[in-house]
Amino acid sequence: MNKPFASVLLALSAIIPAQAFAATPIEGIDAMREWNLIVLGDLESSSNVEGRTFVGGNLSGNSSDYRKDTPPPSANGTPGLTVVGSVTGNHKNLWGGAQVGGSVQSGFNLNGPAQTVRIGGTLQNTNLNPPNSAMINLNSTDPSF
Repeated sequence: MNKPFASVLLALSAIIPAQAFAATPIEGIDAMREWNLIVLGDLESSSNVEGRTFVGGNLSGNSSDYRKDTPPPSANGTPGLTVVGSVTGNHKNLWGGAQVGGSVQSGFNLNGPAQTVRIGGTLQNTNLNPPNSAMINLNSTDPSF
């Protein structure tokens, strides 16, 4: 394995939490199989991500799409968008649910089949039409979140 690639894998395994909101640990190169986009800090985006996205900080920017082409479901139950911090800016378009450690100010457009969003803080500007659902304020009600 070349040294730069090994360094990236080591950094990913050290920075992405072993659980990263998933039911089973996702470590090292497995993180690169689980997510199409891995950002270790903040992400400002107005782009379309075909697969799952992990953001280690805050997500901001214009409207953007996550898990647009609905890749096969994750064996680990990983949602289309995982954000450790908060989500701001314009609406984010989702096709595979989300988990957010902070709050969602920008709002989500939930597209496609039934989706669940799990939010550590508050959720604003999102219509939760059935069969979509949200679990909010998990930072205060669920110690394991």
